[in-house]
This record gives sequence, structure tokens and C-alpha cells, in this order.
Amino acid sequence: MKSLFKMKNSLFFSVVLAASFVSPIANAIAIDKMVAFSNSKGEANLTITNTATYRQFINVGVSSVKAEKGELIIEPYTRDNIQDWEIEVWPARTIIDPAFRKTIGVRNLLPLKPRAEDEDRMFQLAIIPTPYIDESEKKSNNPVQITFGFAPLIIVPAKETPSIQYELAYLGDKLEIFNRGKGFFHASFDTCDDETLEEEKEACAITVLVLAGRRLLIDLPEGMVNQKELRVSLVSYGNKFNVKTIYHYKNDKA
Repeated sequence: MKSLFKMKNSLFFSVVLAASFVSPIANAIAIDKMVAFSNSKGEANLTITNTATYRQFINVGVSSVKAEKGELIIEPYTRDNIQDWEIEVWPARTIIDPAFRKTIGVRNLLPLKPRAEDEDRMFQLAIIPTPYIDESEKKSNNPVQITFGFAPLIIVPAKETPSIQYELAYLGDKLEIFNRGKGFFHASFDTCDDETLEEEKEACAITVLVLAGRRLLIDLPEGMVNQKELRVSLVSYGNKFNVKTIYHYKNDKA
């Protein structure tokens, strides 16, 4: 039976055992983006930087991502489902010296798995760093190190951009949006007035990425709670489709 589980967090950690005590949590790597969109050939790139003072061994895992009943379902790539793999990463394992960076490439397995005509395909990478320890260092008294990795999303857009289909509910202190379509879109929500300065808009405006089939419940900043007017802008991949509308609410608390 395939192992399926809901995605709870995009940030995870790996524990490297080297001795009998724990060192402070380390941000060992940096990544240039947490969401990458492939080109027309199904190719995408991520850049990993070693921000630590020691060499890092980087391991990259792949999972497919699908939405069911509004929730994301993750299926890791394993030897048992290799026949279902739709993308590959290169290199899947590498070593990065301090202050250096490397590019991780994602490639669509063409022509065996061509791009979908009318729906996005989504994947998640598990980029796990561990200190690279040679034989001489293994003999020294190194501490246990807890290092954070990243789980960026890779989106292979549909060949033909799907139209925007959605449901929206304004719940006073929250927004609920459901993407009923087959393609992702960026959603911007705004309750700012005309005199709001640009640096003040984070209190009255938000933008989120809504994946195909995904239902999101969004906590709103104080400036967007219990408002009478909500401006909404939805934009599909490549700006092919866009929706702009203003919702009006009867709200005695506003």
C-alpha cells in the first residue's frame, strides 16, 4: 500500500549524531525560492547556498503532491513506485563547501510523462543538509547538530492554462478560499483605503498562492478584520486569466 500523508509543515529538521550533547540549532543552508515553476520543457532550477562554516552533504528527495478534498496529499518517491515517477532531480546528492552554492535541477521525464494538457502537476522536494564529516573529524568530540532543511514546491503548469474557478468566504477574522480549478493562481486581498502608505499595507493586504484543488483558511491581520469592503484580485499562470472584484459586507463591527 502506498504511503500517503498530509503535508503539515514545509520546514523540517534532520539530526546528526556525533557525540553525547546537542549544539544550538543551525541554519545550515539557504535556498533562493520556496516555489519554482517549470519552463515549457518541464525543467526548473533551485539554488542552494551553504551558509555554515563547514562542508555540507545535501540529499534531495522527491514527492508527488495532489489535492484531495482541499487538502494536500504527499506521496514520496521510492523504489516501490519508480514506475510512477514523473520528474527527477540532479544532482540528488552533492557536497557544498562553506559559502559556495550549487544548482539543483528538476527535469520532467519526457517523453514518458508529457506535460498535462489541462491541469498543473505538483511536486515537493525534501532538501536535507548534514555536516560532511571525514574520518579524522569523526574521531574528535563533535556535538550533535540539528540542522534545518527545506521542502520547496515544484509546479509544472498545464500546457493550456486552466480558467480560474473558486469559492470565497469572508469570515470576519479569516478568509476561506477554495480553488476548484485545475491550475494554481495568485490571490490578493485588500481592505486598505486610498490614503494607506505602501509600507503600511501589510496590515490591510495579503497575497497567497492557491494551488489547484486546495482549500485555504487564512488568518487575517488586524487591519482586515470585520471590514465592510474586500477587494479581490486573482491571477492565473502567465496572467492569462484574471479576476478582479469587490465584495461588500454588512458588518456592524467594522
